[in-house]
Amino acid sequence: MSAAWWAGLGAGIMALTRPYEGLWFCAIPAVAMMARLVHWKTENGKWKNKFTVSVAALAPVVLALAFLLIYNHAVTGNALKFPHRLYQEQQMPDVGVFAWDHPGPAPANRNPELSYQLHRFNPEVMFAPSVSLADLLRAHFDLLTTRIGGFFFQGLLGLGALLAIFSGQIFRRATGRLALGCFACFLFMLLTLRFFGFPHYAAAWTAPLAAIIILGFRSVSLWRWPGRRCASCFLMIVLPVWAIVTLALQTARGNPPRLWTVSRLEVMAQLEDQTTQDQRGHVVFVMMAEGQPAFAEWVYNDALIDDQTVIFARSLGRDKDISVERYYPNRHLWQAWLKPDGQLDHLTPYDPAEKRTSPATKG
Repeated sequence: MSAAWWAGLGAGIMALTRPYEGLWFCAIPAVAMMARLVHWKTENGKWKNKFTVSVAALAPVVLALAFLLIYNHAVTGNALKFPHRLYQEQQMPDVGVFAWDHPGPAPANRNPELSYQLHRFNPEVMFAPSVSLADLLRAHFDLLTTRIGGFFFQGLLGLGALLAIFSGQIFRRATGRLALGCFACFLFMLLTLRFFGFPHYAAAWTAPLAAIIILGFRSVSLWRWPGRRCASCFLMIVLPVWAIVTLALQTARGNPPRLWTVSRLEVMAQLEDQTTQDQRGHVVFVMMAEGQPAFAEWVYNDALIDDQTVIFARSLGRDKDISVERYYPNRHLWQAWLKPDGQLDHLTPYDPAEKRTSPATKG
C-alpha cells in the first residue's frame, strides 16, 4: 500500500510542476499497476485489499487535482486553464507550444528582449502556422542529441544502457519492458510538442533510464572471466566513481562561473555605500545588450520592493520609465549598461537620451 501511495503522490507532484509531461510519464506505469491489481491474488480471495490499494494510490492524485483546479480558478478564472497557458496567450500568442497550435500575431507591447530570446529556439517550428511530422523530428533531433543526450548518456552511464539492450536484459525483465514503455511515451510525446530542448524537461524519465542502466551492468556481473564471474564489488566501486566524475565534468562544462552576478553585487554594494551618506535609495534601469542570454537576468527584487535600498527595473523606454521615476521621486536613478555576456559595461545616471556605446569607443 505504501508503494501505491508514493506512486500516487509522485503523480500528483508531477501534475503541479510539469502537468503535460507528467501525464505522459504516468501513462504506462498506471496501466501496469492496474494490470497487476486486476490479477493480484488477495488473501482469502477478498477484494478488500484491492480496494485499499486503489484508494491509497488515487487519494493523493485526487487531492492534487482538486488543489490544481482551485488554484487555476483563483489565478486565471478558469479551473481548466493553467497560469502558464494564460501567460502564453497574453505574451506569446505567436509561439506554438503544441503541434496543433495555430500561432497568431505577436503582441505589440512585448518586451524586445523577450522577443529576441524566443527567436533563439527553433523559430522555424515555433512560429510556423503549421508543422509536419518531419519538421518536428528535425527540430527535436539536434536538441536531444546535444542537450538531453549529452546530460543523461555520459561515460559508463550510456554504456550501461547499451549493455542492457545488447544483453537482452531490457526485454527479458519486467522492469526493462516497463522502462521501454515509458521511453516510448516520451518519444511519442515529443511529436506533440514544438519545443522540448532542456535536460530538466526530461527529468521524469531519469528513473526508467536508471533502471535500464542498472539492468545493463547487472548483466556484466553475469559475465565469466577465466571461468569466474566479475566481482560485484568491482562494479560497486567503479560505477559510482565513474558516475561522479562524469557528472562533475558535465556540471563544470555546463555551468561556467556566473561573472554577471558579481557585477550585479558590485553595483549594489557601490550604491548601498552611497545610501549611507544621503539616506536616499536607488532605482537601476537595466539596459540589456543585444544577444544577452536570458539566464543573465539582473531584474529581480525582494518581495517588499519599496523597502529595498537598490531596486532593479528593466528599461522599457522613456515613455514607460517615467512612471517608475514618478513612483520613486526621492530615489537616485541609474542606467546599468550590460555587455552581451551579462556583465556590467558601465553605470551612469539615468539619461533617456544616452545611446549605447561599446567599451572601445567610450572616452
